[in-house]
Amino acid sequence: MDDEDLTSTRVFYGGINVYLDQHVPGWRYLPRWLTHVFDAPRLINWATSFGVSNDAAELGAMTVSMLRGPKGPQAREGEELVRFLARDLKPDVVVFSNVLLAAEAQQLKTKFDGLVLCSLQGDDIFLEGLAEPWKSQAFEFLRPITAAIDGFLLHSQFYGEFMGQYLGI
Repeated sequence: MDDEDLTSTRVFYGGINVYLDQHVPGWRYLPRWLTHVFDAPRLINWATSFGVSNDAAELGAMTVSMLRGPKGPQAREGEELVRFLARDLKPDVVVFSNVLLAAEAQQLKTKFDGLVLCSLQGDDIFLEGLAEPWKSQAFEFLRPITAAIDGFLLHSQFYGEFMGQYLGI
């Protein structure tokens, strides 16, 4: 191939920093040169070897926090992703793997001329597992996020119709 290899090992929203942003007051204000150490793939792999929950019932606060995007504790993580995509990588299309990870879609649309797409695959299952008040709050934050997305990628027409009603899109 004659194309340049654009593969990146850079980590965005590294699990350790996201957790510390959420649970340690002031963590997000530490200098990036200090917190960047916690985004090392080997360290993340080691930390996750102890078991990480993906149970919606336990992740309500974190989910809503992430969906707050630039207004949440993980704002710095999102700003770095948007900056990298809009200024450095400059792709034609950005595809978020699910709507729960698309909080930066609004911010990205202001700095990026390409399409912003999102796969919908199981988001409803996770959202249904959230306890109140997290579930209602998640839907409040999802409305403007979905409005900023140019299109959705789905595996079937049935699921597309279901998710359209479910998310109000």
